[in-house]
Amino acid sequence: MFHVLDDFRVKMRLKVYVHIAFEKVIKIQNKITDAHRNSKDRFEILQAAFIKKHISMQLEVPKKKKAREQLALVKAISDEIRDAVITRYLRYCKDQFGFNFLSYRRKINESNLSYSETLGLRLRIGMRKGHHFKYRTAAGVLVLEAEKLGQPIESLIPCLDPDFPAKQKTRQVLAKRYDDKQGIAQLEAQSNDDIDYGPSDDFYSSTLAANFPVYYQFFPSDAILTKLITKCTQIVAISELWGGFDTKQEYAHHSGYRPKQLLCKELRGMSKEKFAAAFPDTDADRFYPAPKELKK
Repeated sequence: MFHVLDDFRVKMRLKVYVHIAFEKVIKIQNKITDAHRNSKDRFEILQAAFIKKHISMQLEVPKKKKAREQLALVKAISDEIRDAVITRYLRYCKDQFGFNFLSYRRKINESNLSYSETLGLRLRIGMRKGHHFKYRTAAGVLVLEAEKLGQPIESLIPCLDPDFPAKQKTRQVLAKRYDDKQGIAQLEAQSNDDIDYGPSDDFYSSTLAANFPVYYQFFPSDAILTKLITKCTQIVAISELWGGFDTKQEYAHHSGYRPKQLLCKELRGMSKEKFAAAFPDTDADRFYPAPKELKK
């Protein structure tokens, strides 16, 4: 009798463990699906905003010759260039968010907060995360109102800024992926009148929680959107937007970009024949013979 009960308990315990494991897998799948859907929605929102601004700029009637020439360039923007600029801009927003997030995490670790301050910090950040911005309405319609998409982006990196001085466009500058003056650096640069640092000018949990990046900033201000459209008129080759990146060939029908070292790692040790068989739609002659840095 007791053996039967023990076997029953073991089976029930296993069922509970399996159920918990399945719940975790489903949560991970849902997170991946939501991330993919949000990425697609951001692109479509920016595309709609870009088209709306592009049309309004084409309706202008400039009087000066230089302005008329610029308007002609704006009208000639192709869909390919537009989508390439939007893709690069979204990558910049992703890199900027990652930098801001890590800079705050580093500051929190360096602040030596007490247990109660750390608990309060987590609670405040959790409450802010609960009020995240949605990209679609309940009916599934894209949200295009700027005020419903969070704080707008107010700056650009050199490779996306049409007003960046040509004399300063070095390879190192154009490879810059984010603005390192944002995040904690931006908060520390503000005056004590704007932020209450406390009696010893230390960061308290309330200050960190109020400024911690909890949502993905991506929607540009009107001035930044105008700059992006202007940038489209200056592009000769799409590759100039991706300084410091190598083009990532089609993997499972997905095109994007990745850092040089990742691409080199994949190609290292792979023969030309294997590469051609793995990626039939890619020109293997572009990568073989392998560059000297790959043979080291």
